[in-house]
Amino acid sequence: MNQQIARALRDADRADAQQHDTRALTTAPVDGAQLLDDLVAAYKRYVVLTESQAIIMALWTVHTHAIDAADATPYIHVSSAEPESGKSRLLEVGAKLAARPWLTGRTSVAAFVRKLAKDHVTMLFDEADAAFGGNKEFVEAFRGILNHGYTRGFPATLCVGQGRNIETKDYDVFGPKALAGLRDDIIPDTVRSRSIPIRLQRKKASENVERFRRREVAEPLAQLHSRAANWSSANVGALTAARPSMPDALKDRQQDVVEPLLAIADLAGAAWPQRARGAVMEILTSEEADDPSTGLQLLRDILAIFDDLQPDDVEPDRISSGELVRRLAAIEGSPWPEYSRGNPISPTGVARLLRQYVSRGGHRVRPKNIRLENGKVVKGYERAQFEDAWERFLSLPAFGAATDATTLTPQTFAPEHSAATNAAVAATENGANSHYIHDVASVAAQRLA
Repeated sequence: MNQQIARALRDADRADAQQHDTRALTTAPVDGAQLLDDLVAAYKRYVVLTESQAIIMALWTVHTHAIDAADATPYIHVSSAEPESGKSRLLEVGAKLAARPWLTGRTSVAAFVRKLAKDHVTMLFDEADAAFGGNKEFVEAFRGILNHGYTRGFPATLCVGQGRNIETKDYDVFGPKALAGLRDDIIPDTVRSRSIPIRLQRKKASENVERFRRREVAEPLAQLHSRAANWSSANVGALTAARPSMPDALKDRQQDVVEPLLAIADLAGAAWPQRARGAVMEILTSEEADDPSTGLQLLRDILAIFDDLQPDDVEPDRISSGELVRRLAAIEGSPWPEYSRGNPISPTGVARLLRQYVSRGGHRVRPKNIRLENGKVVKGYERAQFEDAWERFLSLPAFGAATDATTLTPQTFAPEHSAATNAAVAATENGANSHYIHDVASVAAQRLA
């Protein structure tokens, strides 16, 4: 019994000492660049990450502490081709460093909403692929929560109560979130567009990372956590007013996603403005090239099919629906050969995906009656129907493409903020919400009494 008491007293003394050290840290100025360097090293110490991935994780960690300065928050989407690639470990490390961490897995919509709205946590959600592959009602509600939680001021509206006493109630679910799971193709496009992808690979024998022993890592990571909180608290005003310059090659949503991170990098100084932009370009441009949404992939494949049409066998400016789906199903590595429950995509499936796009005349892209050279009239598409969508969404050189992302380097972007850049960013901000669709995620099955 005496030994137990003595051990308890030693533990209490140690806890007091650690608390004293933390308080001391919170009163000392923090070098932002050194803080980010140390966060990069901490993540790479326990998880196999590329330099760009570690840079993003370091910036996002500080962002969780400086969330009051942001109007939008980038989600982190962690995935891997195979298990045991470090996804859960990355979330564990993040939980030790992020502000108000909530490391969780599959739970109810009620728990999500209550926790996010009440405690304003940083959610680190493991096995997100299982959640999105589950009950459709849950999936739709969860997607709505994530869509609303990306932007400040857009609460999730849920049904609460029972029987005749059901009413709607708004919940503030804004805040940083990281999602991890094996299958990244199951994550909804609306969530993916709000996320920075971190694709992990299984560790090779030649790669070394330290074992994550929780008791041993607690103190050094707690010190980093305290430094991040201190720096963020001291600079929240400057971050709120910041208008960082953006890589032109990024689209509007991508610029919104990375703006809080680039603001942190610019304020930290040293080499961080260039390092941050280099990491952002490497990850986001490769993600766009390798993993487009289903609609974008269809547009790209249809463009390739039209470019391959030969005047001597089919009309180069038009194609029947039947010929289009036949050629789509022949594209190796695409989703089209097994798009519909193991069967090739159908003309109806193509039409359903294309109706979200419009032609230059403002009409939806839909199959129409076309006359082939042999005089036969069939349902199909003309090349001209797609030109507006190709220009808007694929940035083709023929239609005035953006700067080639492969020519951009970290040194391309200067940290200075020009008046023109600030004005452009301000204009983007003022109009950013004009196209926002305010969903109402009604969850009758979840009783939020």
